[in-house]
Amino acid sequence: MESNPLIQAQIDALPADDNWAVRTVDLLIGSAHRIGCSDLHLLCLRDSIHVRGRREGDLLPFANLSPVHREMLIARLKIMAKVPAFVRHEPQDGRIDWSCAENKNSSLLRVSFLPTIHGENIVVRFPEDKVELDIDRLGMQPGVLAVVKRSGVGRQSGLEV
Repeated sequence: MESNPLIQAQIDALPADDNWAVRTVDLLIGSAHRIGCSDLHLLCLRDSIHVRGRREGDLLPFANLSPVHREMLIARLKIMAKVPAFVRHEPQDGRIDWSCAENKNSSLLRVSFLPTIHGENIVVRFPEDKVELDIDRLGMQPGVLAVVKRSGVGRQSGLEV
């Protein structure tokens, strides 16, 4: 699988020390947030870890990581998500209170861990941006309430007037 050359080069340039997992996770989450991804996927395979970001429905390749770092990455994300790091054979869900360095905004990221034969696949979901719309631009009458539910996704969004 190919990777994003810029993100891959930044990860490859990181020193292989005790803080490698911390720097790598921050780089991956920050890069995904910066380009507007809705979620970040870490797919653990026998010979590599594929990292992809979903933007506008497409999975974009981010990086290919060595399986040597698998346990460090999983442990780092589990610590950040406040889930037990020693639980490896059950699906787990957690939340990360993450602050973006560029604009100092804080977001609550949802994280899912799914055990597989080669480790745990991880999905980090970014919250959707809230958009405020003017009633006049929508062409609606005051006092009308419209509720919109996306089918198949499980998320609900509403519009109050």
